Amino acid sequence: MVDNAGNTLRNAQDLDLDYGGFTRNFDRVTQRDSVDFYRIKVKPRSALTISVTGLRRAPNLRLLDADGDLFAKPQFSSPPVNTNTLQRISVPKGTYFIKVAYSGKNTQYRLNVGAFKRKDRRSPRNDPDGPGGPNNDLAPYRPQNGRPIPASVQPITYSDFAGPSDRVDFYQFQLQERRYIQAILFDLNNRANIALLDKNLNVVAAARDRGNDPREINLRVNKGQYYLRVTYADKQTRYSMTVSATPRKNPYFPGGGGGGGSQEEFLFGQIRDIFPGSASSIGDFIPDSARPETFTEVNGTLFFVADNGTFGSELWRSDGTEQGTQQVRDIYVGRDGSNPSDLVNVDGVLYFAADDGIFGRELWRSDGTEAGTELVLDLNVGSDSSNPADLVNFGGQVYFAADDGIFGREVHSYDPVANRSTVLDIKPGPNSSDPTELTVSGQNLFFAAQNLNVFGRELWVSDGTSLGTKIININRSPKQGSNPSDLVDLNGTLYFAADDGIVGRELWESDGSTTIDDGTQLAANINVTSNRASSNPSWLANVGGTLYFAADDGTVVGRELYRYSPTDNDFSLVADINTTPNEGSDPTDLLDFDGTLIFAANDGTVVGREVYVSDGTSRTTRLAADINNTPNEGSDPSNFTVINGIVYFAADDGISGRELWGLARSA
Repeated sequence: MVDNAGNTLRNAQDLDLDYGGFTRNFDRVTQRDSVDFYRIKVKPRSALTISVTGLRRAPNLRLLDADGDLFAKPQFSSPPVNTNTLQRISVPKGTYFIKVAYSGKNTQYRLNVGAFKRKDRRSPRNDPDGPGGPNNDLAPYRPQNGRPIPASVQPITYSDFAGPSDRVDFYQFQLQERRYIQAILFDLNNRANIALLDKNLNVVAAARDRGNDPREINLRVNKGQYYLRVTYADKQTRYSMTVSATPRKNPYFPGGGGGGGSQEEFLFGQIRDIFPGSASSIGDFIPDSARPETFTEVNGTLFFVADNGTFGSELWRSDGTEQGTQQVRDIYVGRDGSNPSDLVNVDGVLYFAADDGIFGRELWRSDGTEAGTELVLDLNVGSDSSNPADLVNFGGQVYFAADDGIFGREVHSYDPVANRSTVLDIKPGPNSSDPTELTVSGQNLFFAAQNLNVFGRELWVSDGTSLGTKIININRSPKQGSNPSDLVDLNGTLYFAADDGIVGRELWESDGSTTIDDGTQLAANINVTSNRASSNPSWLANVGGTLYFAADDGTVVGRELYRYSPTDNDFSLVADINTTPNEGSDPTDLLDFDGTLIFAANDGTVVGREVYVSDGTSRTTRLAADINNTPNEGSDPSNFTVINGIVYFAADDGISGRELWGLARSA
């Protein structure tokens, strides 16, 4: 967020007062930018109501006179959790300064300044709840006089209060078509309740009492007249309420079937609500680098895994439209689902692992049609499963890890032309080397495996033959192993995370050489706070020839976004997205979006975990889509896949559950 407010009285930001209403401003205070000043000019003698609401904690609030001396401060010795308020302060004509100061947590904040002329203590109708009335209330207490608000697709926030002298606030709006209504009540310093009423004042929906925590209403309603009712519970409270009305068809993302929006240069929207209602059609994966591939592109079509509530988890395809998003085949007939995983494009054909309930979990392929979706290999003969995983295209053949019931879990390959499979038995006999992370870089296949107990789990390189398969022993400590992970190709060189037993788990590179420090070597030691301290690099991604990844340098920055340039042989922090000390934004799902990095992160504010993009600098690292508008929730986006300028991914908007979404540039 841009810092607009001045840091001294001399360069204070000017605010124009709106008599009878509120002037609002948004900014932030941090340890490094600890104070903001605003200048206001009061013309007639007035009553001022000033509140500052922090997303993480309320900043300190002071009203100063023209000389910078204290004029008024809140009655609290320390601020409440969310909101700090100066209520109806009588001020003579003159110049005043509002001081907003850091109170222990970095936070964005909203400043509300209400100005009311002394002669306008009551509205023309003598309504104590009208603008300018003694309660400074903007929402009337009668439904027929409820504050009119627009049925806006973009969320709009309203601020007010409720208490013994103002027990209920009404808002009214008109819908011209069926829409999703989302109303969120938050920034409460005491309990309050919210309900949605129809034209006959019947309660359509009501949020449960959750103390001072946010509460919300999410549902689809028909066209007509509606009212939102906010009532206090036991003590007077300030509140904020965010309201949006999303059309059934998404105006921001053509072809999509659900809600959506825009965020500066990006448009985003739900493609289809596959499992109707609030249930999720796409698995709620825990962010980690070992997540199985469930989204992939083949011939310009997205293939993914979803559950529509009828057939279980099965294979789906999408062309980016609601109508073009369809199930490919019910592989495991009935409700159980075949649970496809590890989707990979091999020369225009989709290969994946699935269980049809007959042959166990085996290797399958699909051309995108029901008839063209078939079992490829029953590797572990009968109903037992070989459990193929980590599928990769290496030289036009499918390489994967599997257990055929004879050699243990080893590296297997399938040749579509010869229609035959072979095995690389790294750990001879029925024991397993348990290969993972199969990745192609240059002319080599790399993976992690364990051969003999003396070496531990190490990096391996192969040309696809038994003689050409060799261990790269990074950690020389007996039985330890470097446990390589997050393998990725960058211009013919492999980059990965590993622990050599000396500097901790850091960033490494390899051209396939088995000689340490001569082709396979440490690329960057990021966490140098102590001996063997680890930065634990993860989610490595090649974006235009630059390596991006998440790491923790051991300082107060926490786990954040980094970049590494092979040309300069140097690494740097891209952005401290979550500025709260020791927290970090924990970037995941990093991917190249046509030369721009796209990823998921949590900035530590009310926004939650959402979609971010970066062009490699702190200034160009920004929020791309705020999908879930519920405070502190976030949509937890994952599985980014780029096809023809559109990023497809899974996300939860707080209304439809976890579903298929798309994002594109607006121009």
